[in-house]
Amino acid sequence: MAEAARKVVHDCGLNPEVIERAATLAARLAKPLDNTDFEMSWRKKVATEFVTYALRELRGDDMGAERLQLTRHDWDGIS
Repeated sequence: MAEAARKVVHDCGLNPEVIERAATLAARLAKPLDNTDFEMSWRKKVATEFVTYALRELRGDDMGAERLQLTRHDWDGIS
């Protein structure tokens, strides 16, 4: 899967669709540790988002505003 994600990015560039596809492929490999109270599905979602943010940052996007929004996120309802 990681090789598939790398190939997608290498062959197609970093447009939004490619970033989404590559993040999904890469996150399938993720094995989030079970050392928190968060559900596995949430931890896998976060893995996908980390890859997305990294690829967007690599592309040159300014992720500062998005990070600030995340720090203000209302965490109610997350389990």
